[in-house]
Amino acid sequence: LDVGSFKNIKYKGQKIPFLEEVISLIPIGKKLVVELKSGLETIPAIERVVKNCSKQNQLLFISFNWEAIVKLKEIFPNNKCYWLSGNKSKVLNRLEQISKFNLDGIDVNYSIIDRSLAKRVKEVNLDLVAYTVDKPDEVIRLRSLGVDGITTNKPQWLKSTVNNL
Repeated sequence: LDVGSFKNIKYKGQKIPFLEEVISLIPIGKKLVVELKSGLETIPAIERVVKNCSKQNQLLFISFNWEAIVKLKEIFPNNKCYWLSGNKSKVLNRLEQISKFNLDGIDVNYSIIDRSLAKRVKEVNLDLVAYTVDKPDEVIRLRSLGVDGITTNKPQWLKSTVNNL
């Protein structure tokens, strides 16, 4: 499957890598965030690939699909697993379940994070991660609320900009 031609003719023939190919490239000491964008039907393939790799301890799983992320945590209890959500009320209503199913935390749209949400998440001892933060002022705001991590489209620029403020 050619996924490069749409961008530029020089990328013609570029293929989507297999999960095992991506895992093999994880540098020592770094983590790979694997987002499951489907449901339970892909979990057997993920389990087969991950259980046969030597870098399982370098993987972290995220998914908007509740059943899928719970199943991944069941299969990989030593890997961090975060439920993704962009809905504050759903997050607040599900906090107890997140703890009950031993998920490690939530990964939510940065715009729904406020002091009250951050406080509740910390009260139930969960990690709080924000997606997709591309503005320095948001990084500073989220840090002040105790967010544990962010995802961004501009990692080098954002880090440099925030460090220079």
